[in-house]
This record gives sequence, C-alpha cells and structure tokens, in this order.
Amino acid sequence: AAKEVWSSADGISWTLETSNFGGGASGGGRQAGVAMVYGGAIWYVTGMSSNSTAMTDAWTSTDGAVPDLG
Repeated sequence: AAKEVWSSADGISWTLETSNFGGGASGGGRQAGVAMVYGGAIWYVTGMSSNSTAMTDAWTSTDGAVPDLG
C-alpha cells in the first residue's frame, strides 16, 4: 500500500515499520512521488493523492517509522 514502510537487514525477511507513513491531514496514500535518502533521513516528496490532486509537501523520517512534515 502507498502508506507502508518496510525494512530488511538481508533483503529476504521484511518488517512492516508503519502502515500510515505521512498519514496526517496532508499526507496519506499517494502515488508517483519521489523517495530518497539524504542527510541520514528518508525523504518522500510530492506525488498525487488518491483523488489525483497534486501534492506539494515533503515528509521525512530518520527511523523509517515516525514521519515528520519536512
């Protein structure tokens, strides 16, 4: 799903870290965004909402489980 964050130490066994990354009022499930690692954090920027509205916010997390609106 578009709001899930998974992690793996070996690429074989995976752990669901969160099922609601960026799930606040301006977050939530989205598609066509860009995810990257920069400055020791995961960044997820832009994308389209489930109703095709362009999103312009950026979410960041240093642990992959707790998002902050960046």
